[in-house]
Amino acid sequence: MSIRTCVGCGQRASREQLFRLVLAETGRLVVDYQTSLHGRGAWLHPDPSCLRGMVKSPGRLNRTLRADGPIDTGTLQLEEVETGPRPRKSGLEADGHPMSTQR
Repeated sequence: MSIRTCVGCGQRASREQLFRLVLAETGRLVVDYQTSLHGRGAWLHPDPSCLRGMVKSPGRLNRTLRADGPIDTGTLQLEEVETGPRPRKSGLEADGHPMSTQR
């Protein structure tokens, strides 16, 4: 079990309880539901209070992502945060073929 720290509240939790955020090339923060996007990631609880904490403490997010300039957090939707991480699909669930790499 991998333990990560929420950038909103600072509490530690397993990866399954958090979702990953990645800084896109455009400078926007995007949700990485499949945890497969390249780049350094930040982890956040699916809780609106954690999202507010992250937005109020931009320095913590910048340190976590090792970003030089401001990060556009306005693109994150509260609905995305409230629904939480999506279950990861693999094998049969992904496309109907067990052990398939096609998605």
